[in-house]
Amino acid sequence: MSKKPNEPITLDALPAGSVVELQGKQYPTHPGLLALAHAHGLESIATELLQYNDGEAIIKATATGTRGIYEAHGDASPSNVSRNIANAVIRMAETRAVNRSLRSYLGLGATTAEELPPDAFQGSSNGNTRRAPSKPRQSKPRAAVEQLVGVPTECPKCGGRIWDNQKRKLEEPSWRGPWFSCRDKDRCGWVAWDAPQQSKSSGSPVKPNYPVFDDDSVASTTIGTHSDDYTPTDSNDEEIPF
Repeated sequence: MSKKPNEPITLDALPAGSVVELQGKQYPTHPGLLALAHAHGLESIATELLQYNDGEAIIKATATGTRGIYEAHGDASPSNVSRNIANAVIRMAETRAVNRSLRSYLGLGATTAEELPPDAFQGSSNGNTRRAPSKPRQSKPRAAVEQLVGVPTECPKCGGRIWDNQKRKLEEPSWRGPWFSCRDKDRCGWVAWDAPQQSKSSGSPVKPNYPVFDDDSVASTTIGTHSDDYTPTDSNDEEIPF
């Protein structure tokens, strides 16, 4: 008996806000791939550090689920990541390896945003980078994905750390800052002006709720330039959230 072929999956099935458009090309983000893979039977992801030498990390990732088993490798070094995460190359290499294994698992050929070199986003403040427009109709897989989506824990544009302003937005309704923003204002400038649906309905900050990884979720966001009209409220610079 032949195995039933996997159904085709396109970028349109990704959650809103998890595709970055750069110079006319679309790049999915890690949180979007992870959510989509869970909606399509992802059961586990295993990673293995193969090499760490002179600041360069190489990691192998294996994605297992109802669509099969897929392996891939990812690398990271200070020369191919943004400056604010140059001391976290092992984690970025793992993110890239996982992304590549999930791309194979889902059958998506598009390179992810986290795999791009930091200079790929230069000039994004001029409007070259934005969220891919969402479709008016949602497929069943996409609706299932958005039920898993919580809030971002890393910048979907550069993979760096973010400011989480949920608490202040809820406590000070008149405050005009965004809900989330990248800490690398000068080189990235990503902000999310849209409120997480759960945060608006519950009146309290929302934490990510993925069944496997509790730090790799993303909200429905609007990609844009950073506003000078607010001050981030998170002052903890000790932890990089990926």
